Amino acid sequence: MKVLRVRGQKSDDEDVVLSFVSGQISIASKKGGATIVSETYKRIAHATYVHAKMPKWDPGLPGPPANLDVPGILRSTRHWFVLQSKTSYLILRLDDSNWQQILDTFELRTGLAVDRPAAADK
Repeated sequence: MKVLRVRGQKSDDEDVVLSFVSGQISIASKKGGATIVSETYKRIAHATYVHAKMPKWDPGLPGPPANLDVPGILRSTRHWFVLQSKTSYLILRLDDSNWQQILDTFELRTGLAVDRPAAADK
């Protein structure tokens, strides 16, 4: 899995490990194991999943610019999972092998339903 780091309209990605522990979702670098971001379940306001070329998110909450440049020369369809709080957002690119398990675990642990809008850019 990868996390997208957004800087203005540009973004890059980093291999990460996702953990659901003690009422928090934590994202740690796969390289050094250092926590990149941690958010309590209670602070997550919205979660969006889409299988598309570009991620989607709730425009009423903090998110990246609409014209975000996602890394990759060939933009193929990918599994995108975006978590938003009232003050921040996190964009994850999930692997083909475990995306469903991650969404199921998220819903079970947080009690939030994942929004799954139709992808217009498949």
